[in-house]
Amino acid sequence: MGDQLASRAQLGTDLAIPPQYMQTQSPNQVQTMDQAGLEPTPSSQPSPLGTVSSAPSPRLGHRLLALGAAASLFLAGCSSDSADLTGPVTGAGNGDFAVAGSSVLDGVVWQLNRSIDITFNEDVDFGTVSLSTIQIVDSQGVPAVGSFTQPSPRVVRFQPVCPDNDDNTNGGFLQGRTYRLTVPSETSQGIGGGVTVQNTAGERLETGLNVAFTTPLSSDPLVLFVDVVAGPPQVRVRGLNGEPLDSPNGSYVEYPGRSAPDNVSFLEFDTALQQGRLPGGELVPLNLYSDTAEQFAFVLQFNQPVFAASTNVNAQRIGIEYLDIDPVTSAESWRRVPSTVELLSNCTSVGASVRVVPTGVVPQGSDIRAVIREGFSDLTGDRVPATLASFARVFSDLADPTNPNIADRDDGVDEILELFTVGGDADGSLEDTDISSPNPRANWSPDFAPGVVQASFDFSGTCLLYTSPSPRD
Repeated sequence: MGDQLASRAQLGTDLAIPPQYMQTQSPNQVQTMDQAGLEPTPSSQPSPLGTVSSAPSPRLGHRLLALGAAASLFLAGCSSDSADLTGPVTGAGNGDFAVAGSSVLDGVVWQLNRSIDITFNEDVDFGTVSLSTIQIVDSQGVPAVGSFTQPSPRVVRFQPVCPDNDDNTNGGFLQGRTYRLTVPSETSQGIGGGVTVQNTAGERLETGLNVAFTTPLSSDPLVLFVDVVAGPPQVRVRGLNGEPLDSPNGSYVEYPGRSAPDNVSFLEFDTALQQGRLPGGELVPLNLYSDTAEQFAFVLQFNQPVFAASTNVNAQRIGIEYLDIDPVTSAESWRRVPSTVELLSNCTSVGASVRVVPTGVVPQGSDIRAVIREGFSDLTGDRVPATLASFARVFSDLADPTNPNIADRDDGVDEILELFTVGGDADGSLEDTDISSPNPRANWSPDFAPGVVQASFDFSGTCLLYTSPSPRD
């Protein structure tokens, strides 16, 4: 009995170490904040519970000793031989495949956009991760909505979907709910039917996890969300603010009518011009209605999640402008291009992604830019203090690149121009001479009226008699 109590006390001590005292080895893995106010220490020694500091601070040491003592006293009062311990981690066995801990602790309040990291003591076969093997369900049986990723071999991350309505009530975590995170082990009764997360050796989980947490209920974004990046949103551009020159997460110009890889062109920050430009002087097309291959859009990647409400993600806060130069005075002014704005993704490892599409033809041979206007906000209310306008500057192509004369920039852009100067079967005529009609054909550009189309017979028009409907109608 004494040996059983000692082994249980040791197991309880191991499992009682909160995961915030652990450090991860992957730079992509989010370190949980030490709620006790302890600073993390260098990590060098692997452990079944993750990588634990080999040189804990005196305060941390005292706390761990206290946790071990508490676990020993608790377990000493138990007489059952069951290996299922009371506490968040459930299952059995030292040295078996087990959950080592999670970033969410039992009983905490968890923000709506905050991801949950679950750490295992062995490398995980990510193909076995699903909503059946890792369950997050509220007290009404409604599962949380989100996605799983694997930032490191032993960590599985759940990222809840962020709300996208004005009152933040339709996200992956709903406000004011109690959720239970369950990672079933193969011995769990009635949960998962023995289907578990497996390690890369194909072994099923021996020690699972069971914790409960609540979500906040508030209209204050500072209460609802965790601010993952300090300050207002910034646009990610290759070469700007430390974004790598080969980053797949930079902003780009999208050509939806073209085939890969020609359908994407990443913006690159020019340090001399202090502007984001397309490489090699690439020009954007004119966004013609009639030719999908000549359409384009800006896809802007942000360094953090953004407030997804329609009051924030709209064409007033994010847009496209072109530089208008007065032909007489040469005065310059930026004018808005009508556009639509669509939130593509939010609360991802990138941050957020927004597509901005011009809804009409853009002026040819013009300087065009994407802009983020004052007031655009992240999830917690950090607002852009002044308009951002240098991260994406491009130039539009010419309607006829072989003709450099663009004095009249409206001609030849996206139209069928009929001047009625050529008719019949003459070269360049658009007149349909084969149509069968009992009425005579119209005269296109008669000699007495060049550039005019008119009836070939006397016609004074048609008079239509309109009678207003009676109240009964």
